[in-house]
Amino acid sequence: MKKKSWAVFIGSFLAHVQAMFDDFLTFIFKKCQDVGTKKSQTKKEKECKLYYFGSKFLKILGDIGQSFYETYEEIKQKKQK
Repeated sequence: MKKKSWAVFIGSFLAHVQAMFDDFLTFIFKKCQDVGTKKSQTKKEKECKLYYFGSKFLKILGDIGQSFYETYEEIKQKKQK
């Protein structure tokens, strides 16, 4: 069995950390979109301006995240060609 050097081990470890971080951010952005598109359930929620603007903000934040990752994937695919 071939022994890996420390540089290869650390590089591989950092790649896994980055992949987990990307997955986590994708999950957070998706949840923001879901919350932002959810309809108000109660009359109090419908009348609350903070709830309204908060949900709109989360929807925008989710859209930004989705756009970022879609563009990032396109750039990575272009670099691999």
